[in-house]
Amino acid sequence: MKKVPHISALLLAAVLILPLSGCGSSDGKTHLTFQIWDVAQRDGMQAMCDAYTANVNPDVVIEVQVTSWS
Repeated sequence: MKKVPHISALLLAAVLILPLSGCGSSDGKTHLTFQIWDVAQRDGMQAMCDAYTANVNPDVVIEVQVTSWS
Protein backbone atom coordinates (compact mmCIF):
# COMPACT_ATOMS: atom_id res chain seq x y z
CA MET A 1 0.00 0.00 0.00
CA LYS A 2 2.94 2.38 0.42
CA LYS A 3 3.60 2.28 -3.34
CA VAL A 4 0.32 3.98 -4.15
CA PRO A 5 1.32 7.41 -2.70
CA HIS A 6 4.72 7.21 -4.43
CA ILE A 7 3.16 6.37 -7.78
CA SER A 8 0.54 9.08 -7.30
CA ALA A 9 3.23 11.64 -6.48
CA LEU A 10 5.23 10.62 -9.54
CA LEU A 11 2.21 10.89 -11.82
CA LEU A 12 1.27 14.26 -10.34
CA ALA A 13 4.81 15.57 -10.90
CA ALA A 14 4.74 14.37 -14.51
CA VAL A 15 1.40 16.06 -15.12
CA LEU A 16 2.65 19.34 -13.62
CA ILE A 17 5.93 19.30 -15.59
CA LEU A 18 4.41 18.35 -18.94
CA PRO A 19 3.05 21.84 -19.80
CA LEU A 20 6.55 23.30 -19.37
CA SER A 21 7.74 21.38 -22.40
CA GLY A 22 5.91 23.90 -24.59
CA CYS A 23 7.67 26.91 -23.07
CA GLY A 24 10.43 28.73 -24.85
CA SER A 25 10.86 30.12 -28.33
CA SER A 26 11.86 28.29 -31.46
CA ASP A 27 14.40 30.91 -32.52
CA GLY A 28 16.56 30.54 -29.40
CA LYS A 29 16.02 34.15 -28.32
CA THR A 30 14.50 35.48 -25.13
CA HIS A 31 11.30 37.41 -25.81
CA LEU A 32 10.23 40.07 -23.31
CA THR A 33 7.19 42.35 -23.22
CA PHE A 34 7.62 45.81 -21.70
CA GLN A 35 4.35 47.61 -20.93
CA ILE A 36 3.96 51.32 -20.32
CA TRP A 37 0.96 53.61 -19.85
CA ASP A 38 2.09 56.80 -21.54
CA VAL A 39 1.92 56.89 -25.34
CA ALA A 40 4.31 59.86 -25.38
CA GLN A 41 7.07 57.72 -23.84
CA ARG A 42 6.79 54.84 -26.31
CA ASP A 43 9.44 56.06 -28.76
CA GLY A 44 11.96 56.74 -25.97
CA MET A 45 11.35 53.38 -24.31
CA GLN A 46 11.62 51.58 -27.64
CA ALA A 47 14.92 53.37 -28.34
CA MET A 48 16.30 52.26 -24.96
CA CYS A 49 15.17 48.67 -25.54
CA ASP A 50 16.68 48.67 -29.03
CA ALA A 51 19.99 49.99 -27.69
CA TYR A 52 20.00 47.32 -24.95
CA THR A 53 19.40 44.50 -27.38
CA ALA A 54 21.83 45.81 -29.99
CA ASN A 55 24.78 46.51 -27.68
CA VAL A 56 24.44 44.26 -24.66
CA ASN A 57 22.18 41.31 -25.46
CA PRO A 58 21.49 40.64 -29.13
CA ASP A 59 19.72 37.40 -28.21
CA VAL A 60 16.90 39.32 -26.45
CA VAL A 61 13.83 40.68 -28.25
CA ILE A 62 11.84 43.34 -26.35
CA GLU A 63 8.36 44.39 -27.45
CA VAL A 64 7.13 47.71 -26.03
CA GLN A 65 3.36 47.78 -25.51
CA VAL A 66 1.26 50.74 -24.49
CA THR A 67 -1.65 49.83 -22.20
CA SER A 68 -4.53 52.06 -21.20
CA TRP A 69 -5.20 53.27 -17.67
CA SER A 70 -8.50 51.45 -17.67
